[in-house]
Amino acid sequence: MRRVVILFLMMAVFLNFTSNHSYGASSGVSAYHDYEEKAYWAQPITWAVENGVVMGYPKEQLLKPYHTLTEVQYLAMLLRYLAPEELESASGSTEHWVSKQYEMAKKYHLPVKGIESSHKAIRRGDTALLLAQAVTGKNMTEKQAVQWIYDQQLATGYPSKQGSYLKTYESFHPDALLTRAQGVTLLHRFHTSDLPKTLKMVEQSVFQQTRDLSIKGIVIGDVQPQVEAYYGAPRRKGINEYGLSWHTYHQNYEQFFMVGYANGKVVSLYTNQDVANIGKGIKIGSAKTAVRQAWGTPLKMIQKGATNYAIEDEEYDTYLIGNVYVTFFYDLHNSEKVTAVQLVEKSAEERKQGFYGKGSDSLRQSFEWQLFDLVNATRVKNGLSVLKWHDPISNTARKHSVDMAKNNYFNHQNLQGLSPFQRMDRDGISYSMAGENIAMGQFSSIFAHEALMNSMGHRKNVLQPKWTYLGVGVAFNGNSIPYYAQNFFTP
Repeated sequence: MRRVVILFLMMAVFLNFTSNHSYGASSGVSAYHDYEEKAYWAQPITWAVENGVVMGYPKEQLLKPYHTLTEVQYLAMLLRYLAPEELESASGSTEHWVSKQYEMAKKYHLPVKGIESSHKAIRRGDTALLLAQAVTGKNMTEKQAVQWIYDQQLATGYPSKQGSYLKTYESFHPDALLTRAQGVTLLHRFHTSDLPKTLKMVEQSVFQQTRDLSIKGIVIGDVQPQVEAYYGAPRRKGINEYGLSWHTYHQNYEQFFMVGYANGKVVSLYTNQDVANIGKGIKIGSAKTAVRQAWGTPLKMIQKGATNYAIEDEEYDTYLIGNVYVTFFYDLHNSEKVTAVQLVEKSAEERKQGFYGKGSDSLRQSFEWQLFDLVNATRVKNGLSVLKWHDPISNTARKHSVDMAKNNYFNHQNLQGLSPFQRMDRDGISYSMAGENIAMGQFSSIFAHEALMNSMGHRKNVLQPKWTYLGVGVAFNGNSIPYYAQNFFTP
């Protein structure tokens, strides 16, 4: 039982890799129109240009110091400095001008996202991780890399409201995007330090090795302490319909994945981004026909005890591969390509009685935040902005889900005849544009999200570029069947 319905109505940057000195201009660099002799980055950029670490934009005669750096731009800067001769002689594919950099990154096991992300602006946290691992050869978490940056006095982080530098992971602003001036200043500080100036082979973690039936290198059965030692603390913790501890990881909603634990071991995994390795060449973006050619006919039902539960659906295929149930979700509006993958240990699936988990306040809250995160991961995947959580409109959505679950109906208009917009008005929500998605009967927030994305109206709401806020409300009826409501708005 699954239904979905749609309704829609239509400084400056603080730079913290700072320098305490001003320098005279080089005649070459000063020819650039946006060169600032007294800027904190003047000497670092002069050094970088004179030594071929950065090129600027000669045709435009611009340095663009306040523009963001992409991953490949920062990677190129780092390799030009640490291994210029090897980079120059490296061979790469003629299909991608950036392939030389990524071939070297692969050779040295550097933590990069890959050619497909080469054009995206790089996060400050990614920058710290890339520099720290390239120089030390040690496999470390992003938090450990930021601490290494502090310990080597390469950065101070952002100041608190009181003006003090706490030098914490949070004060580093790891999700902020790196500017060209910041990137060059960081590299120049490294240049003037006593640290070795050689590119080192990074020791490989088991999670960097090619493992079938894995997400971010994690497989069913891995132990929680090992996962957390490598990936650090999750961005969010909750539970899922299996009653498992469900941990969410992402980097500003890129590299998004979720891990479920039972008794300290991994028993479930999910991702909607290209970080899965299922085997037989199947990955995010593979065609439905390729999945079925590789893995055969999907299951039509799952047997639990004496009961068979039908699971056949055009939106996804489920297979039992070894002791793991693997579900491939398809994007019906993108040539039925794999858009997400979920892995669940066979014993965990069989312990869950029926289709649904046991409804509870904890599961309700977890489903709400999971659905919020899934929307943002999908938006980022499609090049859109991250939406902000909004408590008041979440309450509006939740009250409608409760009302539908309690009174056994499914509609945007409630039993008092109020539309979503009238309900928002009643709750004091001020909006210039607003929209609502509702769904019911899906096993979990994951299945609900994938179903909404396969309904064009709902999909348009999720991918509406002009939204600012999102609120999610979930409720269960007496049979633990979930009702979901998403309210979007822009003031």
